[in-house]
Amino acid sequence: MKELSERQVEEVKRGLRPTWYATRRGRRTAAGMGVAALALLWTSPIVCWTVVPGDAARWVTLGLTAVALVIYAIVFAVLVAATDGAVTRDERRLDERQLAERRRIDALAHRVSGYVLGGAALFVGLLAATDEILAGPSAAAFTFLVAAWASHKIIPHLVACWHLPDAPGDE
Repeated sequence: MKELSERQVEEVKRGLRPTWYATRRGRRTAAGMGVAALALLWTSPIVCWTVVPGDAARWVTLGLTAVALVIYAIVFAVLVAATDGAVTRDERRLDERQLAERRRIDALAHRVSGYVLGGAALFVGLLAATDEILAGPSAAAFTFLVAAWASHKIIPHLVACWHLPDAPGDE
């Protein structure tokens, strides 16, 4: 991803209400919306597999992907504002606290991605055991790969949104 400048992060913050990025409830709501967007992407291969043949599968898949992208655009804006761009900035531009938080998020996101991709591999393995996988459409395989790639890119952002603590109160 392209690195965000501090000015761009401040512009994102000005466009959002603080209740979205400054409170744990707002960030967790945004993370839940991001999970929903990711679930829509994982639904696309299933739709391609079951609704095919015909144009219906293509239009449903494109619709699911478009809705997922719109939802995730909102989630991404909340993430950038909440973390001050720590997930999207170059590591050389982060302070020690931000760098430690980013490394912790990356480690947890790596585990979560492993579980998601392991579950997907198990699902494909079960389909392969029934010899159904070779008879399926290639569009389902493509949308499956898109969902896997999107999971790899999105999960670190969702983990950051979910686990970020609230700022200490003014004392």
